[in-house]
Amino acid sequence: MMIRWYLLPFSLIYGLITSIRNILFQQKILPEKSFSVPIISVGNLSVGGTGKSPLVHYLVDQLSSEIKIAILSRGYGRKTQGYRITNYHSSYLDVGDEAIQLFLRFKNKIVVAVCENRVLGIEKLVQEQNPDIIILDDAFQHRYVKPSISILTSDYSRPFWRDFLLPAGNLRESRRGMKRTDIIMVTKCPPLLPEKEKLDIQHAAALLPHQKLFFSSVVYNEEIIGFSERMPDNNLAYYKVLLITGIAKADAFLARVKDFAKEVHHMEFPDHHHFSKRNVADIVKAYKNLGDYALILTTEKDYVRLKLHPELSTNLYYWPIEIVVDEEEEFLAALGINKYI
Repeated sequence: MMIRWYLLPFSLIYGLITSIRNILFQQKILPEKSFSVPIISVGNLSVGGTGKSPLVHYLVDQLSSEIKIAILSRGYGRKTQGYRITNYHSSYLDVGDEAIQLFLRFKNKIVVAVCENRVLGIEKLVQEQNPDIIILDDAFQHRYVKPSISILTSDYSRPFWRDFLLPAGNLRESRRGMKRTDIIMVTKCPPLLPEKEKLDIQHAAALLPHQKLFFSSVVYNEEIIGFSERMPDNNLAYYKVLLITGIAKADAFLARVKDFAKEVHHMEFPDHHHFSKRNVADIVKAYKNLGDYALILTTEKDYVRLKLHPELSTNLYYWPIEIVVDEEEEFLAALGINKYI
């Protein structure tokens, strides 16, 4: 784990600022608003890449057959402002790539909204959509809303208790912020994590009496999905793959593709990257240079941005992922699901 030691003095300043803000909320100088509708907050202490989105997908899969769910996020990367509902006419430029990804995956099973002011967004959703539950995506630092239950995600390979504040590390606020959560979900774990290691992690996380710790791992779909067709994942063995990623942490995805594909060429972009015409031209050139039996593969989140370019769409595929939660019944019980359905 790389720590930018020379930036530690700036981390001290940043930590002082975030600590003052948290103290203002603790002393009720800044207000937290509660709502009658149950609110599940999914967030993290780190900047990106902790597996929040797959966990939100998991919660929808578990709950949407029983109750009406609305998801509210800030709409990171969009070119608009204010409250918006995602629909078939929405673009990622209007609502952000994660909102589009959610809408395309679940269609009319849920309501997907964006608003940088979460209090306003919740009020609008309650008034216009009357949901049974609202899931707040990436809202752990948005303290103006008091959730019914809070889930903090932490990457197995870079847990918050071994990280440092920005800019020396990747933490948005002090590790002490974990005291506000009800559940810590360690994500992207190896399958069949040994019980001893789970106990070591529990000790390192320093849980408070009311907190619970759970573990989840990533499972890849057995098909990759394109604009007009699907392909079994083992067919990648016959292809040269141009892998395009615009996510916070691409290493695990790259390793997975290398395990399956005949040949892999990786073009990496920043998280939530807006692919320019020049970027697309470079991708097309790199794809053509691979010759026959080649395809372009990307993540589900990147797909919603790349598929808008017709010169890519016919050769573009994405590989969906899900998560598996250890002790699933205990996790759902910790959420208090029976209270909501």
